[in-house]
Amino acid sequence: MRKSVKNLIWLILLVALSLLTFRVVIGSSSDFTFSEFSDMVKGMNQIWLVLALLASFGFLYFEGLGLKCTCRFFGHPIKTTDAVLYSSTDFYFSAITPTAAGGQPAALLIMSGRDVPAAISAMALLLNLIMYTTSLLFIGIVFFILNPSLFLGLDTFCRICIVVGAIFQSFLIWLFYMSMFKDKAVLRVCTWLLNLLCRLHILRNRSEKQEKLYSSVAQYKHCGEQLRSEKKLPRRVFACNLAQRMCVILIPVFIFLGMGGSPSNIIQAMSAQSLALVGSNAMPIPGAVGISDFLFLNGFETLIDDPVSLDILSRGFSFFLPLIFSGIIVFIEIITRNMRQNNKPPRIGNFVFNKKAGKPFKWMVTNPYASLLMGKFMDTGASKVLIKRFIASNNIDLDDYIAERYHCFNDFFTRRIKPELRPVDTDENSLISPCDGMLSAYRLSPECKFSVKNTLYTVRELIRDPELARRYENGLCLVLRLGVHNYHRYCYLDNGTKTENRFIKGRYNPVMPLVSLNNPVYRQNSREFCTLHTENFGDIVQIEVGACMVGRIVNHHDAGPIRRGQEKGLFQYGGSTIVLLLEKDAVKLAEEVFERTKQFIETPILYGAKIAEKLNKVN
Repeated sequence: MRKSVKNLIWLILLVALSLLTFRVVIGSSSDFTFSEFSDMVKGMNQIWLVLALLASFGFLYFEGLGLKCTCRFFGHPIKTTDAVLYSSTDFYFSAITPTAAGGQPAALLIMSGRDVPAAISAMALLLNLIMYTTSLLFIGIVFFILNPSLFLGLDTFCRICIVVGAIFQSFLIWLFYMSMFKDKAVLRVCTWLLNLLCRLHILRNRSEKQEKLYSSVAQYKHCGEQLRSEKKLPRRVFACNLAQRMCVILIPVFIFLGMGGSPSNIIQAMSAQSLALVGSNAMPIPGAVGISDFLFLNGFETLIDDPVSLDILSRGFSFFLPLIFSGIIVFIEIITRNMRQNNKPPRIGNFVFNKKAGKPFKWMVTNPYASLLMGKFMDTGASKVLIKRFIASNNIDLDDYIAERYHCFNDFFTRRIKPELRPVDTDENSLISPCDGMLSAYRLSPECKFSVKNTLYTVRELIRDPELARRYENGLCLVLRLGVHNYHRYCYLDNGTKTENRFIKGRYNPVMPLVSLNNPVYRQNSREFCTLHTENFGDIVQIEVGACMVGRIVNHHDAGPIRRGQEKGLFQYGGSTIVLLLEKDAVKLAEEVFERTKQFIETPILYGAKIAEKLNKVN
């Protein structure tokens, strides 16, 4: 728990320092205004922005490619999508933890969870780290040789940062090399330094630190033994990391050209960015954020009239966009893994949704803009790469569905099932389920209250209409929770008419039991509802509740006539829930369902199937 709080403090510090740096960068230019910045972006050649965007995603792709090369070399091939997941995990947790210490342990955890052997995972991550450092120093040296005048023209502080950063990178490479090939000497030196720091009370827990030191050196030694006999692998991984670093260097170059920079200054622009990257290593994260911007502005001030706008846009593409993208990938992995585990919460999912220290991560995942962004991505052709993996992960039989061509993931996610597999009960005495899902049932109190997993709800909170809520005193509340594997279209449950749809704005918490245990998701989440004036069951309020990463709730009809089994709407990507409110004595539901609900056990039900019967049956 102490470690989680520490990481939370560092994340807050990173955000605060980023905002402060942003403020200082803007303040360095008296001519900068957001309206002019917006006009400048709109007026740019969009081709250069697209290239910058591709380079931004290339940063994650090429690191993943390096991991893929190593895993395949040691006899455990992995998919490209999995490789990008591992690189995204590494980058995301490196960015939000002090001195980038959380990236590799988090990536190792995710890799182990996907059955990559621990030894191969550790080897792949270690080799990537070594080659990442080597490629950064290599690029810095190359561009210093190509354009030494740029370095010499910088002010003294900038030159000191770059020299310190280069020395630090060189020291790391030397340390990696010595750990792999001269481990005893490294252990003696590091043990002496550890003892000295502990005596000076700079470090604590000497035995714990020494155990980690022995473990790290042993891993590097094992890596070195493998590399002695395998010359091709290091070259391939170095090439991948070199491509990754070049993506970061090319982002500001593309934006520089898009802003009207001269093509004759491309080498100078690449040199300025490479020196800024080397110099940023003079101080660990989060301090590197400020130094990187300072070096960037100094390097580009002679190349373009508006280095501030260039820095802001470049920073967005090279750091914040990959951070958001990798964060979304990581949390989708956390959530979907939890859904696959039949409500057994993984430790990290429990931390995010049920612990105070996880609140910043929970805010990021449940923010409506995150779901909007994910929904937009799921509407693009690029999202089709997720389909095969989704089918395999959720054991979906495509023979159950109408064959059609999917243009994006959402086309696949909202695919139509063969009608004969979801027959609709036509008996007018039968209340049918509007969807596939897991059913829970609650009796409403005279005050229209009911309790879901120790969280008290009222109908008034759900629909925010006190007058309508009073009509359901002593009635029933049926909750149908859809998992990602369920059929995500839903239908009308009887003939009649419906009112206009009413939307209630909110967040997008997941709806699995892990989250609803401690979060009032049904009154926090975005939702849409209408009243169904049915022929056989009175007035029923049907509420569609959005869930984490649901792109949209799509209802097909406004107010008007409806018929039993007619499709009412669909949920796009994500799990979701439908809540039904029924008036007192409208239907009779099996007592077994109530008893199972009290034990937190849900009852599986299918679209169109009978879930209750009319109390005053028509013969």
